Amino acid sequence: MEESLLYSSYDYINNGTHPFNLRQTIPLSTAYFIVFLTGVIGNSVVLFSIYKSRRLHTITCIFLANIALVDLMVSLFVIPVQLGQEFITHWPYGDVLCRTVSYLMMINPACSVFTLTLISLER
Repeated sequence: MEESLLYSSYDYINNGTHPFNLRQTIPLSTAYFIVFLTGVIGNSVVLFSIYKSRRLHTITCIFLANIALVDLMVSLFVIPVQLGQEFITHWPYGDVLCRTVSYLMMINPACSVFTLTLISLER
């Protein structure tokens, strides 16, 4: 098989050393962008609503605000970095951001599950 047919769906970036699959990257980038917008807007609305409405200052709503805050942090810090990593095949962001993103990726499900457990115990 010819090499041009073998890599027909790839474009090359980073000095031609790493294949960059456009068929996979464009839909994935679009999905990341939609999740980013939905996460930032949705969680911001939840936090703003709970903050502004006196009626929502209950323990359950505070727990929901905790989930929204953790998800907002993931939307603001993890998703853009992951999106950037789709286009760059190495980690250019440094050690601190690597540790921060890894921490947020690990702590998010734990915080969500723990908070949902507290909501169920409180009810």
